Amino acid sequence: MPTAGSSEIECPFCYKLGVKAIHRSGYMGHVTSRNSTGSKVTYHRVPESYDIQSGCPSCGKTKKEIQEAVDGKAGRHMDPQKAIERLKQSGLPTRFESKPR
Repeated sequence: MPTAGSSEIECPFCYKLGVKAIHRSGYMGHVTSRNSTGSKVTYHRVPESYDIQSGCPSCGKTKKEIQEAVDGKAGRHMDPQKAIERLKQSGLPTRFESKPR
C-alpha cells in the first residue's frame, strides 16, 4: 500500500528548499480479471508521485509550473522551426528541405 507524507522539496527551477508537497511512494499494484474459466491476477508497478501544495517562495513559480516540471511535462513542446535550426547548428545531417526536381 502506498504511503503518503507531507514534506518540503526543492524547487526544480531555483533548487532552493521551500515547496510544500505530498509524496506518494511507488508500489506494486494488482488487477484481477475474472471470467467463466477463473480469475487471473496481473501485477504492475505504480511510480512514485508528488502533489505540489504551494508555489516557490524564492523564485515565485506557481504550483502549476512546479507540478508540470516535477511530472516531466515542462519543456516538451518545442517550435518545429527552432528544432530544425537546433539540429542544423549541431551539425547533424538533416533532410528537411526539399529540392525541386
